[in-house]
Amino acid sequence: MTFYYYMIFFVLYFSSLLLFVKPDTSVHILSEQYGNGQLITSSTLNWIPDLRYSASKEFVIGGFEIIEYSSEGSLQIKKRPIFVCRAMHNGIWVAGGQKEGDKRCTVTLTGNVRSYERYQLLENVENAARVSWNDWTKFYRPPFGSVATDKLYVARHIINQTAHNGERPFQTHYIGTLSSQDTLGTITYVKEDGNEGSAEFGQLLVETEPISYELNTVVLNNMKQQIVKKKLQILGEATIKNEGSTPVVMAEAFVNIYLYTLYWGQGHAMLKGLNTSVILQNKTRLSDTKWGIDIKENRTNVYTVEVYLQPGTAVNVTLRGYYTDVEVPYSGKLLSHYKDNASTDPRMINGVRREESIVDITPEFGSVYYFHNYNLIPTTVTFLSNESTTSKMLIMTNHQQQTNRLDLANNNPERQLKKENAVIDMNEILNSVTQHEVANIQGDDGVPLSLKNKSEQSMATNTRVSRFVLLGITMLTSMLSLLLNRVT
Repeated sequence: MTFYYYMIFFVLYFSSLLLFVKPDTSVHILSEQYGNGQLITSSTLNWIPDLRYSASKEFVIGGFEIIEYSSEGSLQIKKRPIFVCRAMHNGIWVAGGQKEGDKRCTVTLTGNVRSYERYQLLENVENAARVSWNDWTKFYRPPFGSVATDKLYVARHIINQTAHNGERPFQTHYIGTLSSQDTLGTITYVKEDGNEGSAEFGQLLVETEPISYELNTVVLNNMKQQIVKKKLQILGEATIKNEGSTPVVMAEAFVNIYLYTLYWGQGHAMLKGLNTSVILQNKTRLSDTKWGIDIKENRTNVYTVEVYLQPGTAVNVTLRGYYTDVEVPYSGKLLSHYKDNASTDPRMINGVRREESIVDITPEFGSVYYFHNYNLIPTTVTFLSNESTTSKMLIMTNHQQQTNRLDLANNNPERQLKKENAVIDMNEILNSVTQHEVANIQGDDGVPLSLKNKSEQSMATNTRVSRFVLLGITMLTSMLSLLLNRVT
């Protein structure tokens, strides 16, 4: 008796473990790429257990039941969908049909017909799959893309409607299984009378995979942007000298190579690794990407600093930037393109765009000095004379120019940080630094001074002030002369 108790215990124990085992709900299709009858997993089809049924899901329809009824004295016809389902039948997944509203899947194999209350329905995830019923005969192999129940293929047989002699209701198709993966197979199905039928011709369910994607009308939700990582980096240090005999604008180019990463996410019933074009809402086209795969490339960033220096002077420059990892939610319309030039209707998708790049690149300047004795010099010297008033001032400008070492001729706005005629980026995702960006320089007292544009304003201001002073002196001299004449 003890032995039997142990046997019952182990049976119950392993049965309880099976309840927690998640069944394989992936759908396999016949691969065109690998051939030799190899099956691959579909990204747009899925087997849904009956317990997870929802009317909001898109299920693959294999046929209809034609029902006649009277409404307001007239005869009406209603089409009742018959969904593709599968059930475990004698240890094998076998395809059959489930009428809308019923809770059973009826299948058959080798003459054994049975209806199951536990079954799975074939879902077209987000209605993203392009499925069709292709004609087949026993003299042909299953076409590429044929949908398998497990090892056998989903099939259906067309019913000759004239054979019903006007009887209602009746079905347009019988859903069943192709009993062989090779030629000379037959389609087995359950007829309306509950008996098994077979045919040497019929149709197989086929999924056509896209060759590329197009993600357009992309809008980024910058309000919900998250900075995952932000690290300050020193991109370069240099001393700029004017060793000539005349004042001149000196330039120093800083070259920085860094790893750029871009990821648009995955999922959404899309094939991983498929080429995807990305177009923003303002029609700006970004660089193509491989869906579901990180794009990583070494980028070369060239940043030029220009300084107006007097002869014999120098200034120290440090270039700093932030290496950031930023996540931004986005939405867009997705189109799938196929080999026969067909495209699906656009569908809305939402995701998160992740980008790792160097941004906020700025130079930091030290005080200007004479490099022969390291003494600091005045940043502004004003000369006043009767003929003219001039102002000599240090001018510092900087701009950024990025080139992609992988494709130097690419004019894509995402790969080029400085572009004169670039389209305005409504999404603010292009890491650009304008050509007119200005940097600061410290004077002897440590107070930041303005750059080129403000220097010109200061020079103009000094000129106006000097002219007013000369005018005042002239008027004062005239008044004194007039006063002396009256006294004498």
